[in-house]
Amino acid sequence: MLKIGEFRKLICDKIWFWQLADRDVPWDRGVLYLGGNADDKVGFTSFIFKKDGSVIVPTKVGFIPPEGHYWDFDEETQQLLFYDQDRNQVNSATLVDHGMYGANEIVLSGGGSVLINFPNFDLGEERPFSHNFFFVLRSNFKISLQRTLARKGYDTYQVGEDATLIPYLNAIYECLIKHPEAQNIIISQNGEIIDDFFGEAGACLLIANNNGVPRLNYLAGSRDLMLELLIAILSENNKRQLNPEDHRTEEEMIEQVITVRFADRYELK
Repeated sequence: MLKIGEFRKLICDKIWFWQLADRDVPWDRGVLYLGGNADDKVGFTSFIFKKDGSVIVPTKVGFIPPEGHYWDFDEETQQLLFYDQDRNQVNSATLVDHGMYGANEIVLSGGGSVLINFPNFDLGEERPFSHNFFFVLRSNFKISLQRTLARKGYDTYQVGEDATLIPYLNAIYECLIKHPEAQNIIISQNGEIIDDFFGEAGACLLIANNNGVPRLNYLAGSRDLMLELLIAILSENNKRQLNPEDHRTEEEMIEQVITVRFADRYELK
């Protein structure tokens, strides 16, 4: 059971976006516009709960909804209570443990509306650098991918004008050198999201499994391991191209680098 002080820490000074849920397709949500729509230059509805019990609506809306004035927390029922400008209760809601895509989520009574907060969008004097990087081939980038990754706490980087693997890996290497803050790294050629590859980087590289053979169309790892792998592959590829007696294909060369140099430091997923 939460006390009000604990509840304040969970909801206050965060940006909560109001979304409407489709009753037939509950995961298909749309933002709530009040007094107009995006074409009318009216912003979507969002709340900031303040510790003094007031509610701020930071976005431009046509009118302030009744819920956008005051709030309180009922410790007995564990309900978030909304009050209008005259301090009359107008709605209630419940803070859920796990929202969609890793977001914090408040479900309003009736279940047709939710308030969602993405942890990496919280308010603060400074926004810290993200340590989580997701690389995707530029031609396979979609805005929906970026939104989903933001909810998971990852920044998305589109790299590589060339769809072939070596130029793509070289572009990633150059980007990592420019961004020393990157610590947890995921590389995806096609922009697919595979949950098994997300999380704190461990002592091993996680590499896609192609019938027992490592493939670099999807991999994840720490900064140190990823840079070591990229340097090894790019260096070996240069040697391969300069040696007329080296008849290995690109795939064979990469497989050899992984299985020999990283023999005990990779895991197929």
